[in-house]
Amino acid sequence: MDSHCLVSSGNEFPRLAARLILGTLRRPPEENRREQGLPSSGLESSAELLSALSPEEREMLGTITAEGYPLHTAINALQKIGQQTPEQILSYLLACDHLCQLGYDKAQVEEALEMFQNCEAKAKEFLHLLSQFIEMGFQQNTIKEVLLVHENHRERALEELMMHEA
Repeated sequence: MDSHCLVSSGNEFPRLAARLILGTLRRPPEENRREQGLPSSGLESSAELLSALSPEEREMLGTITAEGYPLHTAINALQKIGQQTPEQILSYLLACDHLCQLGYDKAQVEEALEMFQNCEAKAKEFLHLLSQFIEMGFQQNTIKEVLLVHENHRERALEELMMHEA
């Protein structure tokens, strides 16, 4: 299930992320955590990344985490789709969630959304055809190439895939 996109279920993480973004979260440095025998939380790298972001990007991440998404998910979305509005990033995340809930692999979902400029309908059709053609025994990379060339047209893509096999 870890390969699927999931929305955070209202736990404490969004509040902690907002406090981290606002700089009000006080934690011991990583060296102190190690000396105390505490495991590394991974938030140090997030804190470092946040400090490198512009105030607008930090505000945008705050908006996204306020909607229940974990900070790392918000950061990944910002990196994948670039400087967009919070609504566009949330739309991307919702599309990712919907497609992953249909059973598609998270990495494939993200790739499909990137290929089709975050159009959920086109990405869904692509993923559906990709799954069908993989079940038929065709190679994944060839399928992707053919589907892109033929703009998800099933019959033309299948015809070309069969020619590749011959």
